[in-house]
Amino acid sequence: MEKNFKPRENKVNVPLKNKNVMPGFLNKMSIRNPLKFSVKKYLFSASRGASAVEFALVLPFLVMILFGIFQFGIAYNNWIALTHAAREGARLAAVGEYDEQRVRESAPSVVIQSVNVAGTGGEIGDQITVTVTGNVLNIQVPFVGSWPVQMQSTATMRLEVSG
Repeated sequence: MEKNFKPRENKVNVPLKNKNVMPGFLNKMSIRNPLKFSVKKYLFSASRGASAVEFALVLPFLVMILFGIFQFGIAYNNWIALTHAAREGARLAAVGEYDEQRVRESAPSVVIQSVNVAGTGGEIGDQITVTVTGNVLNIQVPFVGSWPVQMQSTATMRLEVSG
């Protein structure tokens, strides 16, 4: 009781060339296991972990740049405070009310090491110069180390009182 087997034809009466291939977007997959092709492609593709490896290689540099930006901002802020302390010292000395403790207190974010005043005891209109030196920042770079940064600021004003 053998029946004649005839391959099925599509609507336009053209026989299918390969019975194991599905028509349409699924034509690259196996009929027996439609997920077989995509799983192999995902598991054995050459670029699967490339972005993670590249990110791991670039991340330390990005972190160092980020910390560098933060450290630069802190150093700049402290440099402005040091400049303010020098200007405050010159103003106090110009009006005859110089006090080193007030100069140190005018820059609380900076560790001031020395305050030098030049030109005191002159005539009205003479210049008085105040130089302030301090540790602006202790730079800390991850995985590299840390070191102090010392800066100096000078302010000059004219004496308003003779002394």
